Amino acid sequence: MLSRTAELLYWTARNVERASNNARVLEVKIHEDPSLQTSENWESYVQISTSPEEAEALKVNGQFDEEAVYTYLTTSMENTSSIFQCIQIARENTRRTRDLLPGDYWRIINEGYLSIRYSDEGLSQRTNLLGKLRDIRLIGYASQGILESNLARTEAYDLMAFGTWIERAEHTLRILHTIQERKERGALSNDEAYQLIMVLAGAREACSHQLLSMSNMDDLLQFLTFGENYPRSVKCCLDRAKAALDQLEHQKITVFTGRLRGHLRQLETSVQTQENTHFFHQSAIKVM
Repeated sequence: MLSRTAELLYWTARNVERASNNARVLEVKIHEDPSLQTSENWESYVQISTSPEEAEALKVNGQFDEEAVYTYLTTSMENTSSIFQCIQIARENTRRTRDLLPGDYWRIINEGYLSIRYSDEGLSQRTNLLGKLRDIRLIGYASQGILESNLARTEAYDLMAFGTWIERAEHTLRILHTIQERKERGALSNDEAYQLIMVLAGAREACSHQLLSMSNMDDLLQFLTFGENYPRSVKCCLDRAKAALDQLEHQKITVFTGRLRGHLRQLETSVQTQENTHFFHQSAIKVM
């Protein structure tokens, strides 16, 4: 496989996962108690979905402008991580690699793109925004299901699996680091931070399904960092990313993956040896 084709598949998976994750972040914000809908409370959501520099640029007189934030996170062409841009990039990459992917994968990505690009009620309109964000999130789930059920276990599958797991690990790290940092400087109470991490990482349902009791912040951080069976914990994501990368290197797809191996090893070492969980979140984000 050409290195360029490998990169297209890898970034297709990352962008689909990123669009789904960012849609979930905005869904949580919309569901937030109206009494908490302040500029300061936007900080957690913005920092999870953007860089610190981008977050600062969205402020007017030191306060987040709500409309500017919504536009930047959903439809901005200047933000390569906006939901629309992620879907658009994924669609273009999928179009160029259609011969390697299931037909249903192209259809669901293309239909998702068209519904945003040409609908009278696209993401730029606040009408029924919650429903539209949920649709984007479900595109991520459905597309992954299509790959799992219809794509042969070739290098194309492993590249997309690697991209998905790395993107998901990064998203969980951003959630944990952002909320912990805000708690430590007093912007969030311990209970507020706990509840926010629970819902942003989807941990409440996971704990309920596995009959786990996450009664305090330390337990929750351990679960989301080192949990081996939850597919949004950092360790679980990195273990699955490593398995995909091992397969790629076994198939001698090394030109593209070589530079990723070092990053993955650093992250694995951090997970295995770092006792200070918050420090791990900070150092791992720098690597990714």
